[in-house]
Amino acid sequence: MQTHNRLFNRKRVTLMGALLMSLLPVVVLAEDDCTHQKRVEFSLPADAVQTLDISAGAGSLRVYSTPTVKEFIVSARLCTRRERNLEEMGVDHMVQGDVLHLWTKIPRTRSSFWTGDSESIDLEVQIPEGMAARITDGSGRAFISGTGDLEVVDGSGELEITDIAGNVRVDDGSGGLTIEDVRSNVSVDDGSGEINIARVGGSVTLRDGSGSINVHEVQQEVTILEDGSGSVNVDREMRYTSAAANLE
Repeated sequence: MQTHNRLFNRKRVTLMGALLMSLLPVVVLAEDDCTHQKRVEFSLPADAVQTLDISAGAGSLRVYSTPTVKEFIVSARLCTRRERNLEEMGVDHMVQGDVLHLWTKIPRTRSSFWTGDSESIDLEVQIPEGMAARITDGSGRAFISGTGDLEVVDGSGELEITDIAGNVRVDDGSGGLTIEDVRSNVSVDDGSGEINIARVGGSVTLRDGSGSINVHEVQQEVTILEDGSGSVNVDREMRYTSAAANLE
C-alpha cells in the first residue's frame, strides 16, 4: 500500500507540473510587449545608390516602391517594455560606394524567463522603383515589393515577395513564403513552412526541408533539388525536374 501511495503521489506531482508548464506560455505572452514606443522618420537621397542593404532584427519589415518616390523614406516604430531601452534603440545608416547600408539597433539586455524585455522595431522603407536590395531579417513578418535584383536571408516569420524586376534569391529559416510576379529567376533554400510561387518570367530552383510546395505559371524550368517532407504541386504543362513529386 505504501508503494502504491508513493507512485500515486509521484504521478500527481508530475501531472501538476505538466499543467503548470502548459500555463506558463499563456502568462508570459499575455504581457504587453510594447509598453513604451517611439517613432523614427527620415529620408535619404538615392542619386548615387545602386543597392540597398538592410539588416533588421526583431519586428515587422516592409520594403516597397512607388512610382513617385525618388529617395529612401524610412519610418520605424521602436517598441519595448522598459522606457530606458528606447535610448539605445534606433535605425542607423551609412553609404559605402554605391551601397546604402541601413540597420536597426536593438540592445542586448539581461532578462529572465518571466521579465524578458522583448524589444522590437517595426521598419518600413520606401524605395525608388527597381532598386536592387539585399535584406537580412531576424524575426517577424516581412513584405518586399518593387525592387530590382533581390537577395533575402530570413530567420523566421511570414515572408511575402511580389513585383520584382530582376532575380530573387531567398534563404528562409521558418515560416510561410510567398513569391509572385518576378521578371527573372527565383532560387529558394527553405527550412520549413509552406512555399507558394507564381508568375515567374524565368526559372525556379528549390531546396526545401519541410512543408508543402505550390508552383504555378513559371515560364522556364522548375527544379526541386531537395524536398524533405510535404506535398509538391506543380502545373503539368511546365518543365519540371525533381526526385519525387505529386503533380496536379
